[in-house]
Amino acid sequence: IRPQHIEKCIAAIAINCEEPWNALTTLGQWIEVLMDILEENMKTLPLEKQDDMKKAITTYIKKFQEPTADVEGKEEQKSEQALFLPASNDSNPDEAKLKEELPLGEGILTVNLGIPLIILCTKSDT
Repeated sequence: IRPQHIEKCIAAIAINCEEPWNALTTLGQWIEVLMDILEENMKTLPLEKQDDMKKAITTYIKKFQEPTADVEGKEEQKSEQALFLPASNDSNPDEAKLKEELPLGEGILTVNLGIPLIILCTKSDT
């Protein structure tokens, strides 16, 4: 990873769920590897940029909303742009601001890497 590209990165970790009792251990090991790689590269960025990246992840988590379904049970379609932006509630700006100000609940985002992280579970049907 080149330091100048970190803020445009996204990480994905694939976990083999064929043995689900090992999934959390494996996930923890890969997160540690990812943290080591990112830590070295993040050091080259200004502290303000590092803080901005971590704040963006925290804000995204705070504003996240589960997808909704229409009356037929189909998931409502969002524009392509909306898929990559934090969900917002334009109808009540005070509520959106309050969400940003409140701390995250216990156990939520315990490790903030500053980049989005996707966890993939493979072989979960065996």
